[in-house]
Amino acid sequence: MWSRRQRCRNLHRHTSGPAYILCLTPSASAARDALPIGKSQFNEGETIVNGANFFQINGREDGVRSSSSVSYLHPILERENLTILTDHWARKLPVEDGRCIGVDVVLSDGIHSRRITARKEVVLSAGAIDSPKLLMLSGIGPADHLREVGIDVVVDSPGVGSHLQDHPEGVVQWEARKPMVTRSTQWWEIGIFSPTEEGLDRPDLMFHYGSIPFDMHTLRQGYPTSENAFCLTPNVTHARSKGTVRLRSIDYRDKPKVDPQYFTDPYDMAIMIAGVRRAREIVAQPAMAEWAGRELSPGEDVQTDEEIADYITRTHNTVYHPVGTVRMGAADDDDSPLDPELRVKGVEGLRVADASVMPKITAVNPNITTMLIGERCADLIRGASRS
Repeated sequence: MWSRRQRCRNLHRHTSGPAYILCLTPSASAARDALPIGKSQFNEGETIVNGANFFQINGREDGVRSSSSVSYLHPILERENLTILTDHWARKLPVEDGRCIGVDVVLSDGIHSRRITARKEVVLSAGAIDSPKLLMLSGIGPADHLREVGIDVVVDSPGVGSHLQDHPEGVVQWEARKPMVTRSTQWWEIGIFSPTEEGLDRPDLMFHYGSIPFDMHTLRQGYPTSENAFCLTPNVTHARSKGTVRLRSIDYRDKPKVDPQYFTDPYDMAIMIAGVRRAREIVAQPAMAEWAGRELSPGEDVQTDEEIADYITRTHNTVYHPVGTVRMGAADDDDSPLDPELRVKGVEGLRVADASVMPKITAVNPNITTMLIGERCADLIRGASRS
């Protein structure tokens, strides 16, 4: 399946599928080579545990982001069997006699509503935050929580809204001695993977490199900044801390309560502390001497594990990669709301296809993996229809 989906077998990867992918400065390259990191080719079929290179991006040659909408919907907008309703708000998935019969939506005027019925199946693709929200509004979720907010329980599914995973990230920032290039294809040009221990079969630590002052979280905590700066952002690739998504009320307009519970597992903070130290090690290489000025954050006076942990606790950020809140699992796994074919357990005619279905988070951005989940769901539906 992967070879059929993936557009890329060369540097500018666009040969067969709908999504396009485009693929170090000398100083950064030299600093990398001075450490046991090495240069790696991304997306060549091998897991990168230790290596660095320019990121590839989901982008077309005309500069337009190759999003799922641009790649999959735009080319087929004129199909007679496709209707796209914008400015509508799904508020419930009605279930009758154990089967999802459609979706209740609020119209674009924000007042009137209607029910769109389904002859065969409904596929929910609202993302790792809104998919569990809509399931819970429909009575599918942890029974105690549903009763607490006043929703009748249709299916007691404790895994809905649980197991939220993300990539927590910190930032180590330096003032630049030379003018930085601030106009680029993207903020984060370079990816660095550097394991914190020997023998790993997948990376536990990665960095983004940016030629910008990434100070939105450090500045408000009183750390200095500069218009001419660069940074490395240590990122926990496989965080063990798990968060939750819960309803605020029975009103579909209310945003859910999202508690990521970052760093509730000590492992994650240990990785982040190692990341801050590794970032400093990279920038301390002779090749970076002509570029790196003073360390802006956390600052050279922050040295102990406790001091680094305090800094990370106050300044970390999300990179908006939530997954796992409606995860798939074995048919007899009561903590997994979906079966291996993305079907909601306890309800017929309802599947979920988005990042929420991932049992574990990917090491890097989950965007292309989420597209593949959509592709796989289409295959499953097609197979079920034929049988």
